[in-house]
This record gives sequence, structure tokens and C-alpha cells, in this order.
Amino acid sequence: MNTIPNISFESEDNDRELEFLHLPKLFAKIKEGLDHNPNLPHRVSFFALLIVLDGMGSHQIDLKEYTIKKGIVLKIAKGQVHAFQENPKKAVIKIFL
Repeated sequence: MNTIPNISFESEDNDRELEFLHLPKLFAKIKEGLDHNPNLPHRVSFFALLIVLDGMGSHQIDLKEYTIKKGIVLKIAKGQVHAFQENPKKAVIKIFL
């Protein structure tokens, strides 16, 4: 049985308590050797807001599928399991960690 990885917050400069991250930057980190795949379910140990600035797609939080489109804000609470859609249709998502 596969276990769901627990992901803790770690800013790029290890000095911030808040980070703004665009979805393309997150997926670029996969190619750089990120220690988990954001497309697969993972549990976060921090709070995150996903703000959809453009495009459309879907996002899964605690096994529930949410449609995302411009103007949608999703809250991911500490301890929740979520997964990003690998290739949202031109979705521009800003993530506040």
C-alpha cells in the first residue's frame, strides 16, 4: 500500500513565513527533482490558498474534485490531502503558502 507523503512548508530562501507561487513554477520544480509529485495526493502541514487568475481545470482536496476557473479561491487547511491536475487548460493559479 502506498503512503501519502507529508509535505512541510519550506520557502525558497528559508527566511519567509509566506510565499507566493505560480503553478508553472511548482511544476518546473518537478523537473528539478522535487521530493514529491504535486499531481499525486499529498498531505500538507501548512495552510494554502489557491487563487485561480485565469483558465480552467480541476483540483482534488480530501478526495473531492473541485472545478477551478477564473475567480475561484480554494482553501487547503493544514492536514488536508490534495492533488493538482497535471495539465489544467491554461489555468493560471497563484498559491499563497
